[in-house]
Amino acid sequence: MQAIILMGPPGSGKGTAADDIKQAASLDHISTGDMLRAAIKAGSPMGLEAKSFMERGALVPDDVIVRLVQERLQAGHADARYMFDGFPRTVRQAELLDELFGRIGGKITHVFDLQVSRSLIIERIGARRVCRQCGAVYN
Repeated sequence: MQAIILMGPPGSGKGTAADDIKQAASLDHISTGDMLRAAIKAGSPMGLEAKSFMERGALVPDDVIVRLVQERLQAGHADARYMFDGFPRTVRQAELLDELFGRIGGKITHVFDLQVSRSLIIERIGARRVCRQCGAVYN
């Protein structure tokens, strides 16, 4: 199992880059935000646990996020190739991901850190819109 990681602040273009890269390189795209929304919508135990934090306005703990990722990776093939979009977000998530990959024999092959000026990020986020029905993000 191999993976690449796209890092960068909100509005840096991770999602746009992810769409292009996953098509060109045949990677399975893993977005923890999408996974959280799906788990909550499905009413899974982890989704309900995450929802309890989100409803209080708290961040979902790192261990919950990494368990969600682990569940997703275990559902895939041993020779799968993944792309993480905006994950890991914290040093602890990176440490837990490293431990997870060590246990399952995975390898992170590339990390891309997208650098964008603060003014451009503010402009992009200010113009961002989300479809209330399907959740699609557009600008």
